[in-house]
Amino acid sequence: MLFAMVPAAMMAAEPQDTTFMVNDKKVTVEEIDGKVKVEVFDSLGNALQKTFEGHYSAEQDEERVFVNSPFLPRKRGFTGFSSRHPAFWLGYCFPTNGAFTMGKADGMHQLNSKSWEWGLNIASFENSLSRLNDLGWNLNMGISNTHLHFQDDYFLMRDGQGDVFMEQSSERLSKSYISYWTLSMSATIEKQWRIGDWRLAVSIGPLVGYNFGGHSRFKSGGHKHTVANDINLNALSLGYEANVRFGGLSLYLRQWLTPLLDKRHSPTCYPITLALGF
Repeated sequence: MLFAMVPAAMMAAEPQDTTFMVNDKKVTVEEIDGKVKVEVFDSLGNALQKTFEGHYSAEQDEERVFVNSPFLPRKRGFTGFSSRHPAFWLGYCFPTNGAFTMGKADGMHQLNSKSWEWGLNIASFENSLSRLNDLGWNLNMGISNTHLHFQDDYFLMRDGQGDVFMEQSSERLSKSYISYWTLSMSATIEKQWRIGDWRLAVSIGPLVGYNFGGHSRFKSGGHKHTVANDINLNALSLGYEANVRFGGLSLYLRQWLTPLLDKRHSPTCYPITLALGF
């Protein structure tokens, strides 16, 4: 009999918490130090919003009512932070004559309307920086392939001394271009806003890339010719990227602030990409 009374006494000493639902409202009753606390929550979308709180004791009672109105501003967070970095992008890429500029690269004879880049985001990691999950940082790794085309029958060639320069062909070229691959890593800060059921996201941050697989080619008489398998690519590139995304569509920009080719033996150019991301 004594052993049966001990658990019952312990249960009576512990605070009694009760939670139940009434007409889509969550009601919690909690007893702490002789006081009874009652809270009522309304279900608003994915969150529960407190609408009433009462404290009752032998000495005094206290009640508070929480008013929610569509005319009062209310911050709505996200259930979790998810990066809006594009998984795939496709757009124009063209060389400029310097960092933070849009001018054409000197002596490159580029054909910007046919110069393009596509890329894939192959790995990413993100983490929230705010309680509402609307601010965070991202680490993204991607790989891209770039084709820079030339006009007026010019092509990029390399001589025996390792110098790379533009040369004009004596025959008609149907196309002429250089191509290369870039493995890139970016670290960005991203801010998100809720617009109805959609998200607007803006991100910006530094970018580092490893360039490889460069070639110079042209096509003439229906045949493709490789002019050079070494175009003096700088292996390491530094730059920045920016992304504005609404829903499932992004406007993606990245600009390299270091030259693509070795300036000592090659034309000077700084590629910039403007693309659509998905």
